[in-house]
Amino acid sequence: LMSGYFIYAIGIVFCLQGNLGYSPWDILNNGFSLLVGCSFGTASIPIGFILIVVLVLCKQKIGLGTVGNMIFIGVFCDLLLNSGLIPLMHSWYMGTLFIIIGAAISAFAVYFYVGAAFYAGPRDGIMLLFTEKSGWPVGLCRVLIDVTVSAAGFLMGGYLGLGTVLNVIVT
Repeated sequence: LMSGYFIYAIGIVFCLQGNLGYSPWDILNNGFSLLVGCSFGTASIPIGFILIVVLVLCKQKIGLGTVGNMIFIGVFCDLLLNSGLIPLMHSWYMGTLFIIIGAAISAFAVYFYVGAAFYAGPRDGIMLLFTEKSGWPVGLCRVLIDVTVSAAGFLMGGYLGLGTVLNVIVT
């Protein structure tokens, strides 16, 4: 489970360092971090907490994986961003490559994280909840959630760009 979180954070940081625009939830994390003056990873923790509260209030199952996701992915993202091991890209072609690499790393991480069978993370749990409650297809629910969190993050100053579209396509 922990290795899955760390590998997932590596994937996120590659996408962030692509510097072309963030994925929807990362736009929200970025915007919130700018709004309250904290780090990217620290911002993801209260957002995850709010999502967990919604899941509990809606009587959805949460587990160690849900809570661990909320805490550790943000912590690992901050450690990686502060380490400077993954450089910030300044060209569109290298940025695109970083987003593709990040998506591949994240997909690999899901194998560990989901395979540990400690329940979905808070963001995935919200998508499952929305799908269950609305009766709409998962794809439509994901698009609606992605648009909503992207817009909210952008309104707080989060980095929405061409890379956001690429992030959505490859993830």
